[in-house]
Amino acid sequence: MIRDLLLQFSVSAGKSANEMERAVNEENTAAAGAIAHKLKSSAKSVGAFKLAELCERIESVETIAEISILKSLFRKFSEELVVVQAALAST
Repeated sequence: MIRDLLLQFSVSAGKSANEMERAVNEENTAAAGAIAHKLKSSAKSVGAFKLAELCERIESVETIAEISILKSLFRKFSEELVVVQAALAST
């Protein structure tokens, strides 16, 4: 049962990452923040605290003037997601 929940998180997080990548590429800070907000609590619930922190930081980017910050945070988010998904796959 727990393994199923972790797998479900991994799949959902991957889909959210794809959506967030589109938002970042379109320089849509509001959409990226909304996606990060949705993912933040579920990341915390599976113990992916660094990923949740990055989601919170992405969520705080509000203006197009901060797009370079958003892109940098998204790169870090993507790297951390790989780590989290690898850890979940090994459980």
